[in-house]
Amino acid sequence: MTTLITGANGFLGSALVKRLIVAGEPRPICLVRSGSKLDKLEAVRRELGDESFQVRTGSLASVREASQAIEGATTIYHL
Repeated sequence: MTTLITGANGFLGSALVKRLIVAGEPRPICLVRSGSKLDKLEAVRRELGDESFQVRTGSLASVREASQAIEGATTIYHL
């Protein structure tokens, strides 16, 4: 099972990432737009470890990038 979180670097997204990891979700995928600040995700990473989640860069406005982002995801949280 793989979970993808769009908007993962925002207030709600980063809180969800942290909750999923604490609940036992193995390495959720965090989708962020190119050039986004990753301060909130970096704080989660410092707290929970470097390998706690994956970061993918892309945009849902691009069919190609969206297809690549959701590849292998069984659950998607769109924030």
